[in-house]
Amino acid sequence: MRTAILIVLSATVTATAAFFVGGSPPPQPTNVILGEACWRCRRPILNADLAAEQVAPNGLGSKFRSVHCLATWIGQQPGPVEGHYWVTNSQDRKWIQAEGAYYVRMVVNDRTMERDFLAFGDSAAAAAAARDNGSKVEQWADVLERGKADPLGGD
Repeated sequence: MRTAILIVLSATVTATAAFFVGGSPPPQPTNVILGEACWRCRRPILNADLAAEQVAPNGLGSKFRSVHCLATWIGQQPGPVEGHYWVTNSQDRKWIQAEGAYYVRMVVNDRTMERDFLAFGDSAAAAAAARDNGSKVEQWADVLERGKADPLGGD
């Protein structure tokens, strides 16, 4: 009983300390529901593996059908957009923060030949995908520059 109380007390103190020193985790994204409309282009999200999300400081999320759609939306804004950006890790299909991901631009739909970015949490996996697809590994800053340069979001 004494051990259980100490564990709970320790967890409470740790959580409180993390809150006061700014160590709280960023707001988390929510699962994508196929068919949801992209916040920017309003097209349906048909492939959750390509999805991205912007989570505002108040916790409200905006879903995007792809990394490029998110980057284009950011580029269309008149000023900085507050919040956190999340992308789907193509390796395990879990959310990862966009700033720390590695990106490879490649064909994502063989039927339409649409090109977009796949996000990777591991640089070696991104390098292998880039090599296999005749592409290169890019960082979040590179993706954002493409979004700013392409205000219509085309390929």
